[in-house]
Amino acid sequence: MIHFGTAGLRGQMIPGSDGINNDTIVWATFGIATWLNQTYTQSSDHKTPTGVVIAHDTRHNSSSFAEIAANVLVSQGIPVYYFDKYQPTPVLVYTIRRLNCAAGIVITASHNPKEYNGYKVYNADGIQIGDAEAAMIRSGMAEAADQVSATDLVFKSWNELPDAQPVASRQLDSYHEYINNLWQLPGKTTDVNIVYTPMQGTGGRHMIEILAKSGFSNLHPVSSQFEPDPDFSQVTSPNPEQPGALDEACRLASSQKTDLILATDPDADRAAAVIMDQNRKPVILTGNELGAMLLYGLLYQFTELNTQPAHPVLVKTVVTDDFAATIARAAGFEVVNTLTGFKNICGTIPDLQAAGKDFVMGFEESIGYAFFDDVRDKDGLAACRILAGMAATFMEKNMTLFDVYKKLRDTYGFYISRPFSHYCPGSDGPQLAQRIVDAFRQNPPLIIGDGNLQRLEDFKTQKIYYFDQKIGETSRISHPQQNLLRFFYDNGNWFALRPSGTEPKLKFYLYTVDHDLTRATEKANQQEDFVKEFLEKIV
Repeated sequence: MIHFGTAGLRGQMIPGSDGINNDTIVWATFGIATWLNQTYTQSSDHKTPTGVVIAHDTRHNSSSFAEIAANVLVSQGIPVYYFDKYQPTPVLVYTIRRLNCAAGIVITASHNPKEYNGYKVYNADGIQIGDAEAAMIRSGMAEAADQVSATDLVFKSWNELPDAQPVASRQLDSYHEYINNLWQLPGKTTDVNIVYTPMQGTGGRHMIEILAKSGFSNLHPVSSQFEPDPDFSQVTSPNPEQPGALDEACRLASSQKTDLILATDPDADRAAAVIMDQNRKPVILTGNELGAMLLYGLLYQFTELNTQPAHPVLVKTVVTDDFAATIARAAGFEVVNTLTGFKNICGTIPDLQAAGKDFVMGFEESIGYAFFDDVRDKDGLAACRILAGMAATFMEKNMTLFDVYKKLRDTYGFYISRPFSHYCPGSDGPQLAQRIVDAFRQNPPLIIGDGNLQRLEDFKTQKIYYFDQKIGETSRISHPQQNLLRFFYDNGNWFALRPSGTEPKLKFYLYTVDHDLTRATEKANQQEDFVKEFLEKIV
C-alpha cells in the first residue's frame, strides 16, 4: 500500500493500493479520523476534535478527493470546514489555528508532474504531522483498507453534508492583510515593474490582489500561465526550480522594463525570483541566494523600524548553505539547523517560543520560506511580497535588487550552489539509490581539487568521522536518524546527498564559498565534475 508518512501521501493517480485514488483517499481519511478520535479521547480533558479544515489545489481530481475526505470525516463525527474554491497551501495552514481546528488537510502534489496528486496533513498547531501522528494514521489506514472501499460508500456534495460549512471569505481577507503587513517600509510601488507567473496553479488571483492592495500597479502576469490548468500545458515544468521553467516569464520581461520576476509553484508554497543585473540581463536566484536576500530585507526593515526581536532566530536545514546564516549571525541572530522538511523547520517554533526566542525566518534551499508565526509552513506568496517590497523600498534609495545582491556577495563571500538529482525510477529504484549512498559512505572522496576531506557526517549512524588531525576519532550527531551524508573539505567546499522523500530520485547538494569569484567558480567546477564522475562509476 502507498506509504503514509509525515508528508502524507504523494504518488501517481493510478488504480490500486499503490496509487492516489478514491480508495486510498478514503483509507487515509479513516486513518485521520482514528488519529483524531484517539488523540482527543485520550487527552486529559476528553475534548472532541474541533474540526478539520480542508483545501485542495487545481489538479485533476483534487476537488473530488477533498469532498471524499470530508464525507469520511463527517461520517466519523468530525465536523469539517471547507474552501469552496481551490486555494494555496499556505492559506490552508493560516486558517487551521484561526478556526481552532484539530487538523488541516490539503489535497495537492505541489510541483510534481500532472500525473501526481497528494494528501498533506497538519496538526492543531498548524505544523505538518510528526512520526508518531503518521504512525497512528497508518494504523487506521491499514485497518480501513481491510474493511471498506470507496464503492461501498455514498458520497454527498459539500452543501449536502451535515457538519460541513464553508470557510468565510474574511479568512482570505485576513490572510492577505497578514501578507501585506510583512513589509511595512515605504517605496516606489507604482514604479516597480513586476512579471509574475503562478505556473498555472493556485497563486495567481491571490498574488495580484495582494500586490495591488499594496500599491503595486505595474504588474504583468504571464497570461498563458495565469489561469489554472491541471495539465500544466503552458509550462515546461510545474517546478520553478527546473531549468527552463521560467523561460516564458523571462521572455515577457525582456519586452518590458522589468525590475523583478516572481513565480510561485502550483500550490503557491514555494517561490522563485529573477532579478536584473546592471545590463538588465536576468539573474535567476538560487534557493540559497533568495533566502539570503529575504533575510537581509527583514534585517533592513528591523533596523529602519527599530523592531528587531530581542532573541531572533533563523532556522535552516542541514542541506542549506551558510550564506543566510552568515548574515544572520553578524546581526546577532541564533541559527538553528534542522533536518530537511518544514515539519522540522517550523516544528522548532513551539520550543523556541517556550524558551523566549523569536522565530523570524525558516527556509531550505529548495525555494521554501517561512516567516514569523502566522503560517507555520513555507509560503511562496509571503516570500514574493517581501521581495517586491524590497524592490520598491530600495528603488526609492536609487538601488536595485541586484545592487543588494552584489553588496551581500562582496561582503559575505561568493556562495555557489550546484544541486542536481539522479533519478532512480522503477521498482528497483530505491535499491539503486541506496547502493549509490552506500558507495559514497564506504568510499568517501578524500581529495577533491585542492580540498582535503576534513569530516564525514553520517546521519544514518548519527556519527561524525574525522579525516584531519583528529583522524580516527568520532563524535555524535544530535539530529534524528536520516539517510543523509555530508562531506566537508578544508578549502570551503562541501556536499551532501540523500534520497528524496517524495520523488524517485537521489538529491545531491554541492556548495562552495570563497571571497574571490573566479576562485569560487573554479572550486565549484572541480567539485561538480568529481562528484558526477564518481556517481557515473557507481551506476
